[in-house]
Amino acid sequence: MYHPNIWIPRFRNDFIPAIRRVEEVFLKRVQPTFSSIDVESEELQNHLWEEAMAQPCYDDGPDEGQIAQAVQDAAVSHYLGLKGMEQGLLNCCALFLYHLYEQHLMLFLRQELLDWRERDNKKFYRHEVARDLLENANVDITAFTAWPKLEELRHLANTIKHGEGKSSEELLHAAPHLFEMAGLSNTMPLSGRVYTPLLGEDICVKPAHISEYADALEQFWLELGDALITNSVVE
Repeated sequence: MYHPNIWIPRFRNDFIPAIRRVEEVFLKRVQPTFSSIDVESEELQNHLWEEAMAQPCYDDGPDEGQIAQAVQDAAVSHYLGLKGMEQGLLNCCALFLYHLYEQHLMLFLRQELLDWRERDNKKFYRHEVARDLLENANVDITAFTAWPKLEELRHLANTIKHGEGKSSEELLHAAPHLFEMAGLSNTMPLSGRVYTPLLGEDICVKPAHISEYADALEQFWLELGDALITNSVVE
């Protein structure tokens, strides 16, 4: 016997607040630490220049133009490295949200959907098992409003973890905007190439996307709660 009267409060009071906490921590605490990297890079450039000018001059040493170029290159490299880390962390936030969803679903599966004799059998700890058991109880999660966005997030998470492959092809078809890197012309063709999204390359998750995924996850748990009641899951 399933217990929506127990699980609906857990969805609302545990699962959804955890999702929103991830969103808040990444967008309001982590990302703002990168807001001053342009100033930081400029300060680095000035420091390197002053340090270079304080060194003794030699006839066979670099001239001021060469020093200025080297200093500028170092500052730009510093800036781009930090921008890559900022993008990589935004990508990781999407990855984090999807795996949190999976862990919540496995918790629900193990504690509620599986028979007590199956709860310690790891072969049942799969997304499709939860989906099939719910479908047997007349709850089709693939019909939820949130489902397409969750599928997009699944492909995104796999792409961020594994790079180019089947999921990246699905993602390119479903959400090509995630391959449009900041600063590049929208008229440029998208290659779908994915090498190092954890370093902020090839995949461009934006703060607005994080909020969209958090909204979809919240909607999923609300829809599941409603479905447990509407489809008379309780025997």
